[in-house]
Amino acid sequence: MLEFMLKTESTVQHSNIYPQRSWFVKMVVASMVVSLPLGAEADEHFVPPHPLEVTESVPGAPSRRVCFRMAAMNCISASRRILRLCYENFQDLCLELRLITDVVRNLGCYSIVLFILLAFPISAVCMGAANVHQCPANAETPILVLILGLLGCLVCLLRIVNLVLRAKGNVASEPFLMVITFLSAIATLSFLMAETITFLNMSPEFDNSSKDYCNKTFYNYTYYSNFVTLGVSFLAMILHFPCCVPFIYYTYLRF
Repeated sequence: MLEFMLKTESTVQHSNIYPQRSWFVKMVVASMVVSLPLGAEADEHFVPPHPLEVTESVPGAPSRRVCFRMAAMNCISASRRILRLCYENFQDLCLELRLITDVVRNLGCYSIVLFILLAFPISAVCMGAANVHQCPANAETPILVLILGLLGCLVCLLRIVNLVLRAKGNVASEPFLMVITFLSAIATLSFLMAETITFLNMSPEFDNSSKDYCNKTFYNYTYYSNFVTLGVSFLAMILHFPCCVPFIYYTYLRF
């Protein structure tokens, strides 16, 4: 009996964390030590305690804030994947264009095309110089056409020199020529925009006695040459734009 009571007391000491179990153990000990009165059921000391309310969150379940943050990060990751996919597709397109344009620009007929195109800026120089005083409606237009012709001749000559040096195997001065060609092309496009704006704002008359007179031949030449220049500039941009993306070879080989 004593041994059972000792075991029971040790059980009481180890069961403090379990309020329901400790109450039953206390009841057993009390029934062995003292005699319970008849009204024991109504005594507060013998009423079982209320079960503890579990208010703690379930371990491992993320909170609402964490769920929102994870959803936002997943959305950002998806956007980054889409942007990276678009970037890789753009690199592949540039690579394909560069391979094609390299073949076209290294053909022998490309130099012939440059010589043919050289006639167009020469004609612009001649028309601009011949009509400097033949367009009072807008005196700036003949000067701009003259400058555009000179810049166009410079760009074509630099490209021809570059092709000749490349054919002879002398590529040491090629970067320098490419930089000069690029700057000349930028200047040509700038003057082309200025000339187009001034030309569109002009309302000429083809009567010699009018103050808004402009030579009809020069006017028609300038009108159609603007479209031709825009088309040639677009083709030149297609042929040389992929060369401005040198990193695509490294990316292509890396992946």
